[in-house]
Amino acid sequence: MPSPEVLVPRPPDVVAGTPRVLLVVGSGRSGRTGSRVGRWTADRLARVLSYEVPCVYTSDLGLADLPVELLSERERSLVDRTSRLLAWATSVVVVTPEYNRSFPASLKAFIDAHRDEWVATPTAFVSYGGISRGLRAVEQLGSVLGELHAVPVRDGVPLDPGQAAVLDVEADQGGAEAGFSRMVDHLLWWDAALTAAVRSSPHPSSATVGRRRSG
Repeated sequence: MPSPEVLVPRPPDVVAGTPRVLLVVGSGRSGRTGSRVGRWTADRLARVLSYEVPCVYTSDLGLADLPVELLSERERSLVDRTSRLLAWATSVVVVTPEYNRSFPASLKAFIDAHRDEWVATPTAFVSYGGISRGLRAVEQLGSVLGELHAVPVRDGVPLDPGQAAVLDVEADQGGAEAGFSRMVDHLLWWDAALTAAVRSSPHPSSATVGRRRSG
């Protein structure tokens, strides 16, 4: 099994004041659709932000949805690294499939392994799967992340099965491109607004957020 250093990248160095975006893909690198949608999303984010966003594939982590004290040494090492990534990030984009009207267990385990890191973090969604284009999974993710004081962004990119199956980083994807542009506009607005807010007055749920946003 790959080491934590391989599965979880280091936070990149970016120019001060640049939005720091983390991409979380709720599948594995070897999954045909999930990896395709993840690569497409990473490419579009890089075009907007002018740096390669760090990306975590939750299925590859193999985290158990358990209290941290019950995790294995390897799992605790993974959580230490993902915690640093989330603490670095001022925004998150989640790519999620829909399985049985919900989102994958590996994504839930990843979310539950962190708490303060989610506070006041705007989070947008690219989704796929089923007749809802993944929107039923996104609806549940919004409730879960809201409980952690993250800020779910309303405008996302729901992909129908045909779109998700043929996404190509080199080709114009029509409606998906327009939806992505709209999502990023809203995500970055919230990023700027919440970064300014927590620098002025740390969120009452977590004193760590003010320090997290100071970079």
